[in-house]
Amino acid sequence: MNLDQLTSEYSDGLTALFNAVQGSVDEFQEFEPWRGDTHSLALKMFRHLESVKVLCQIYVDLPPGHPPSYYIDFSSAQIVTRAAIETFLTFAYIFGQEDLTLSKFRCEIWQLSGLADRQKLRPGTSADKLKLASEKRDMEQLQISIKSSPHLNAFYTEKQAQRILSGGWSQLRDWKVLAIDAGIHPRYFDSTYSHLSGFSHSSYISAIQISQARNMQTQSDMARFCVQICLFYMTHFLVKFSQISSTAKQFLNNDTAAISLIQKWHISSDDWNKLYSEKDLADNDFEF
Repeated sequence: MNLDQLTSEYSDGLTALFNAVQGSVDEFQEFEPWRGDTHSLALKMFRHLESVKVLCQIYVDLPPGHPPSYYIDFSSAQIVTRAAIETFLTFAYIFGQEDLTLSKFRCEIWQLSGLADRQKLRPGTSADKLKLASEKRDMEQLQISIKSSPHLNAFYTEKQAQRILSGGWSQLRDWKVLAIDAGIHPRYFDSTYSHLSGFSHSSYISAIQISQARNMQTQSDMARFCVQICLFYMTHFLVKFSQISSTAKQFLNNDTAAISLIQKWHISSDDWNKLYSEKDLADNDFEF
């Protein structure tokens, strides 16, 4: 499929995601306060995916005294695509659990880690100082709750637990482990995430690809790569979200376009095993 065809499917997916996320606001407000972050993280996912769509459109520069210049900012699209993947994996890790006590525990260590990171910032105003002081008290309450959870010692060593309690969860996080836990095939994750990370960290290859992608077709192909990855993670997110939100599930069950999209792009780890086995066999046949 070309980029225009993919973009049409992508728009259907964004509509379904918007309806599912925004339609579930009241539902999550009825739950415990910590579950309110379900909607916040879902909204973050939607905005990343919406931004990728915008970045994959053709831009035109009109510098005075020079001819117009047309391009697709696929480099920025790849950076935001990586952010969307990490958002999905975080969402699945925290909220995609059947055991709500485990979800609550993971939400708390995620919150503590984020608040600990902000404590390292230098306050610029008196209001900032008050905010940090208030969050310091919030951190103390989170530490008490985390320390009392049986999940702390069940999942972490004593040394790791100390790091968790100091707000260092992000230092222990392994995106590949989270991907496998979320049902993403490790080979697919490795091949796409490592490439996207090169653009996020300004690798030499990412710079070369930008300079070599002179024509619009090459830029369109690079953008198509992002859209395909996002469609894959978008459908996985929709399925995860509908499993914890009855409102979202109802929206999706009544959205024929969303159902078709999920059937096409929600590729399971088992499906990837079959695809990779067939590809490896074909590659071997070609080589010999």
